[in-house]
Amino acid sequence: MEPPKRKAEEAELVKDGEGEVAEGEVAEEAELGKDSEGEVVAVAVMKPPKRARTSYLVFCDRHRADIMKEVQQEKHRVAKVEWEAKQVLEAEQTPAMERSLAPETEQTLATEPSLAPEEDSKFSRGDMQAVTTKLAALWKLVAAEELEECKVEAARLKVDYDVQKAAFGPETMKRSKKGKGAKRQILVAASGEKPKRARTAYLIFCDRNREQVMREVHSDPTSKFKREEMQAVTTRLAELWTNVVPQELAECKLAAVLCKEEFQKQKDVYVPPVYQPVTKGKKSKGGRREGDKPKRPRTAYLLFAEDCRRGLKKADPALSFTATSQMVSKEWKELAEAKKVQYQRTAEKEQEKHRVA
Repeated sequence: MEPPKRKAEEAELVKDGEGEVAEGEVAEEAELGKDSEGEVVAVAVMKPPKRARTSYLVFCDRHRADIMKEVQQEKHRVAKVEWEAKQVLEAEQTPAMERSLAPETEQTLATEPSLAPEEDSKFSRGDMQAVTTKLAALWKLVAAEELEECKVEAARLKVDYDVQKAAFGPETMKRSKKGKGAKRQILVAASGEKPKRARTAYLIFCDRNREQVMREVHSDPTSKFKREEMQAVTTRLAELWTNVVPQELAECKLAAVLCKEEFQKQKDVYVPPVYQPVTKGKKSKGGRREGDKPKRPRTAYLLFAEDCRRGLKKADPALSFTATSQMVSKEWKELAEAKKVQYQRTAEKEQEKHRVA
C-alpha cells in the first residue's frame, strides 16, 4: 500500500490560472480518511472562505510592494551612510605612517553596502511597522478616483464572499474559541442558529439616529472613523436620548418589546450544543490532583511561625493577626541558634521533596 501523502498533494485547491481561488467556487482542502476497504485515502473537505477585503485593504494590496521597496531602499541608504561615517572615523584614528607601511593584502577593508535591496531579504518588525505607517499616510491622501475604484473592488469581493459563505452553515463559519473554551469538544452539534440578544429601547433609538449623527461628525460616513470621532458620536446619541420626545420614546419601547418576543421565540427553538465535560485529574495520596503543581516549600521561619502561632492562639484566642505576627517575629529573633538549625533542616527536606516532585 502506498503511504499517504501530504494534504496539499492529496487534493488540489480550486484555483484559476493566477493561483487564486476562482470566483463563485469554494476552496477545498484534503483530510486523510479511510474508504470501505480500510484504505487510507484523501477526502476533499470544504474550506470556509476568507473574510472579504475592505476598500482600505484593497488600496494597501495595490501599493504594498512599492512601499516595501521604498522602505528597503531607505534602510540600505542609511546603512551606507553609517558605513561611510565609520570609514572616515577609522581613517582619522589610524596614523598615516601605519597606513603607508601596511601592505594592501593585510588591509582588512569592510565591504561597502549596496543601495540595491536583496530580493530574498527579510523584513524586521520595525520595517513592517514603517510600511504600515506609510500606507496609512498614503491612504489619507488618496485621490477620489482611486478611492472609488477601491470601494467598487471591495463591494465585488464582498459579493463573492457572501456567495461562498452561503455554502456553509452558521456553526461552520464560527471561529474556534481560544483559551479554556478550546479544550471543550462538541459532542452534539447545535440545532438552529443561535439568537442574538434583543435590542433595548435605547439601542433601537441609536440605530435610528446613528447615521444622521455620523454625518454631523464626519462629512463622509462611509469612511473610516477615528476613535475620537466615534466617541463624539456616542456622546451625541446619549444627549439626544436624554431629550427624546415622548412619542419617539414610546415607539422605541414598543419596538424593544417586539424584539424581545422575537428573541424568545428563537431561543425556544434553538438547541445549544452539548460539550464534553471537563475532566479533572484524580487526586493522589497526598491530596494533590494529577497535573497540579506542587506547593512551594516552606522556609524555616514559616515552619517556626506555624508552631508559634498555634501556641499563641491557644493562650489568647482573641489575639489579632497583626499582633500575632509581631509576637512571632519577636520570638524568632530571640530563638536559640540550635532551635533555628532544626527548623532549617526541616525546610531543606521540604525543598528536596519539592525538587523531586
